[in-house]
Amino acid sequence: MKFIISTFIICLSYFSLSAQDILMQDGNFDQCSGMFFDSGGVTGDYATGENFTLTICPDGPNLQTVLEFSAFILANDGEDQMTIYDADNPDPATILGTFSGTLAGNPELDIIAATNANPSGCLTIVFESNTFFNASGWEAAISCRPPCQTITPEVADISPVCSVDTNGQQFVEANQPITFVGNAVTSSGVTNDLTYEWNFQGTILTGQSVDQTFNNPGTVDASLTVTDSFGCSETLDFSVFVGEQTIIVDDNQFTLDELVNQVLISGTCSIVDNIVSPLSADASNAGFDSYGYFNKGCSAFPFEEGIVLASEGVSGIPTGIPSENPFGPGDPDLSALGGGNTNDATVIEFDFTPFVDQIQFNYMFASDEYNFPSLSFVCSFADTFAFILSGPGISNTNDYDHDANPATPDLTLDLGGLNIALVPGTNVPVSAVNVHTNNSCGAGTLGEFAFPQFFDSANVPPPDHKYDGQMRVLTAQADVIPGQVYHIKLAISDFSDSILNSAVFLEGGSFELGANVGNDLTIEEVTAACEGEVRTLEVFNGVAPAGFTFQWTQDGVPIPGETGPTLDISETGEYCIELQAGTDCDSSDCVQVEFVPVFDESEDITDNLDIILCLPFNEPASFNLTLNDVFILDNIRNTFFNDFPDYQTENPGVEPYQVTYYETAQDAIDGTNPISTPNNFTPTPQNFPFTVHYAVEDTIGLECLGTGSFELDVTTSSIGILENLELCSDVPGTDTATFDLTQNDANVLNGEDPNNFDVFYYESQQDAIDGTNPIPNPAAYQNISNPQTIWAKQDNLQSTACFNVDSFQIEVFQTPEITIPPEDLTVCGDFTLTQTFDLTQNDEAALGI
Repeated sequence: MKFIISTFIICLSYFSLSAQDILMQDGNFDQCSGMFFDSGGVTGDYATGENFTLTICPDGPNLQTVLEFSAFILANDGEDQMTIYDADNPDPATILGTFSGTLAGNPELDIIAATNANPSGCLTIVFESNTFFNASGWEAAISCRPPCQTITPEVADISPVCSVDTNGQQFVEANQPITFVGNAVTSSGVTNDLTYEWNFQGTILTGQSVDQTFNNPGTVDASLTVTDSFGCSETLDFSVFVGEQTIIVDDNQFTLDELVNQVLISGTCSIVDNIVSPLSADASNAGFDSYGYFNKGCSAFPFEEGIVLASEGVSGIPTGIPSENPFGPGDPDLSALGGGNTNDATVIEFDFTPFVDQIQFNYMFASDEYNFPSLSFVCSFADTFAFILSGPGISNTNDYDHDANPATPDLTLDLGGLNIALVPGTNVPVSAVNVHTNNSCGAGTLGEFAFPQFFDSANVPPPDHKYDGQMRVLTAQADVIPGQVYHIKLAISDFSDSILNSAVFLEGGSFELGANVGNDLTIEEVTAACEGEVRTLEVFNGVAPAGFTFQWTQDGVPIPGETGPTLDISETGEYCIELQAGTDCDSSDCVQVEFVPVFDESEDITDNLDIILCLPFNEPASFNLTLNDVFILDNIRNTFFNDFPDYQTENPGVEPYQVTYYETAQDAIDGTNPISTPNNFTPTPQNFPFTVHYAVEDTIGLECLGTGSFELDVTTSSIGILENLELCSDVPGTDTATFDLTQNDANVLNGEDPNNFDVFYYESQQDAIDGTNPIPNPAAYQNISNPQTIWAKQDNLQSTACFNVDSFQIEVFQTPEITIPPEDLTVCGDFTLTQTFDLTQNDEAALGI
């Protein structure tokens, strides 16, 4: 910051400026370093009555001047001011800003720079002060930067989201943390120096990912500013829609034409004409609308979005406010269906040309006639609606069971078409009197007979809107001829009165007219196919209408010979059908199909999976089957990741396959009776070799299954014939001796590799079995009894459970001891110096007799 020096120094001295520092004056400077001060320099104030124009330009080509103010104080009288121009002259059209007061009140001065629109890269500063007061002025660092790159911010993700409307608006829930993730594309391609600042109506958060909670429903104005290391930034303004726990109804967002074409109808090659609303609140000049757009918002309503027709103004449907009714006359077709007068009818009609052989759409009826808990109104007030379809193959005159009473005859009505809003499986028109749960309506009343199974008893009253009750979701459908023109009339009205009202909700996009290959078959949607399967894609239920031509493509390349309405596929790709019907339809529909690799033992197993163990001593053999997991899964998982390289990034730590072990091949195929403890499996009975079967299945939920098997076996080893050891006693007359037990090592090993087996000796069988108290020095063992049994153990080094035990004897024989001194023997010599002695004369002495 700029410091004001107030200490007096007796010796006169002057402050010094760097050769690169600039004081405010009239002039032009070309430099990209140094400091820019007011006319008072580092320590002084600017003067009164100043009027200077100073231009600072870069000292090289393709650069822009940057000023970063660290101090800024102008006299607060409203007349001292600095104006900065984005040019090499004070052109009024290039003003970046006019500043006075303090730095805190002018955050733009933290960093202010020439823009890309300024070819000179210069900044021009004009400073004016009045003749009365001055102040300490300013201090700013001078630098240059390359021209700002293009930065394109985007809100990459918002989660969790309640719903998304037709325009892509995302609704989030109040009082719940919402995560916003930003991103940006830069012209330089460098993004690791970017900073992100979020502004939610004054709440500032920083970071590429932030969490924000909104307390109240409504629209929140927000922005994301992305700035690079040069201070270049770009701001994206967006809105956050915080949804209610009720549906959202809007009668202004879409025109009638848009409601039909953009919201209700889906499918390529759909042709819709002559959209009109002859009866409605708007047609009656009521000052409100009785049809409009709805979105589920953050409610639990079964439809994401759609259009709603009501016998009242639609603005009050979410909460009952405002109450907008009555507004106009009824509809004669609805009066005929209900058997009485109707009021406040809303009708939407249009012509359409389907390119499917069956039309259908989903709808739900809600009404105030469901007056819980009594439900008395449903006995008499037949608030009704109809979807009347006319065209080729459709009869104008049809029979309807208007009251669901088996004792009354059907009504034969000419409605100019067929009402397809019927109770499923019947010719009963859907209305409040025909779908309810009141079994107490009197004999002869309209509501005496009804279909309670189609009433939404789980939501009474419904939490998503103001009506007292609603039906379950139903589907209207009819067979049509592709390429022919049909007409449909959507109508609803009050019956008999205008007090209690009703509405019918039509699911957006469910009225499908265009050719549709179907939904994507992908891993993400858990609809992908398994490798080896054949999937059939089709339009028009596989039957080509007259006048249509077809061409299938895979990944944009036409498939030779595939010019019909069906296509059998067996490999991953994007498949499209291009169809044409004269000049009315020339369009296409595409579907992404993924085939997930299926485990194949012959291709995916390269290792010997057989597990061979030594047979434990006096115990059943147990095996850890999971040792084979990695060998079974390695190749198939690598194949999967090669086919779908993004899966690991999108699902970190998730393995695409799992292996399960079984005792029979059929169990492996059926997925029944898996081995519960594969890490400690004991075959029963212990008949070897034993075959273990396994199944490899995807973890996605596609049931892509492959099986295989391997063998379990045991090896046995035995101890050879052990030699008994005999020694004379170490001390004459005793029963002890020092034995070298290792003389039996070779017999104990019995040909086994000493690198895999060890030999131990024990004084008891139990010690040998338990592996405790081995004889520490078997090469010099002194017996403790005579004779004595020694236990030898052949121990498998790879498994302490595998060993053999056998025994041999050691025995000590006493060393003789002469106790009576033998007598000396003498004989007379014959001068030959050789004589004969009878040594046996000392036998008795030697034997101690």
